[in-house]
Amino acid sequence: MTPSRPQIAAIGEILWDELPTGRFPGGAPFNFAHHVHQLGANALMISRIGDDPAGEELRQIVEGLGLDDAFIQRDTLLPTGKVSVQMDGDGVPDYHIHGDVAYDAIAWDAEFDRIAPSLDVLCFGTLAQRSPITRNTIQRLIQMATSALIVYDINLRPPFVNIEIIQESLKRTHWLKLNETELPMLASMFDLPTNDSITSIRALRDRFPGIRLVCQTLGAEGCRIVTDQETITLPGKQVPIVDTIGAGDAFTAAFVCETIAGRSLEQAARFANALAAEVVQRCGGTPILRSDEIARMRESL
Repeated sequence: MTPSRPQIAAIGEILWDELPTGRFPGGAPFNFAHHVHQLGANALMISRIGDDPAGEELRQIVEGLGLDDAFIQRDTLLPTGKVSVQMDGDGVPDYHIHGDVAYDAIAWDAEFDRIAPSLDVLCFGTLAQRSPITRNTIQRLIQMATSALIVYDINLRPPFVNIEIIQESLKRTHWLKLNETELPMLASMFDLPTNDSITSIRALRDRFPGIRLVCQTLGAEGCRIVTDQETITLPGKQVPIVDTIGAGDAFTAAFVCETIAGRSLEQAARFANALAAEVVQRCGGTPILRSDEIARMRESL
């Protein structure tokens, strides 16, 4: 039985997003964990930071947000991760992702043997799997999380796109989340039909039959959800955009939390759209939302 506060873990990168407007905590898994925590679930962030001032500042931010930092490892050799970000006129980011950083060395911890069987959801992505050390830890945790819903928020970031890693990840996935640019990339990788997005998604699910649900975010155009039983397409919310960093991660967090709470897929997607629209109106991928703001968003749907 799922507890009143679901156990939702994210594993992968925690880092600094260095934007023209300033430096913000980020990394897709951390953005996801941050929003899961804001939405009332028990978020576990599994990552690694450097034993340096940048890492200590991140640790203090995690603690200040009320998130547990017990599974954020410290590395005495590698620095804390960072991404240099430039924006175009529409607030769309261009990323320069630095290599040889702490989240490339997430090691297996004996505590993972204890927590893995109790997880309700485990969310992971692609970027942190560029390193064999972290990739092995992620894949081992997936294997041990036998009761968890495995969510692959694919987050493809060239040049860190490896078809073998993606293929192995898709084989282990229950729910796949991708965006409007990532679906054509997968279609090219796996020689899928490209007549339209829904046809491509269905062909992808045929190729990887363990995938029960695919969620495609479409930016301002909304989202679509594809399962065996239904296909849901919802329009987006037109709002002024500051930047789009972390909007997809917020969507994933909201969609997961709402469905676990018993909402229908359509209800969950509507709320996820609303949360993503709120995030793009603020700087960075981890804006803090008050509980009353979240409540008003739900009431407005």
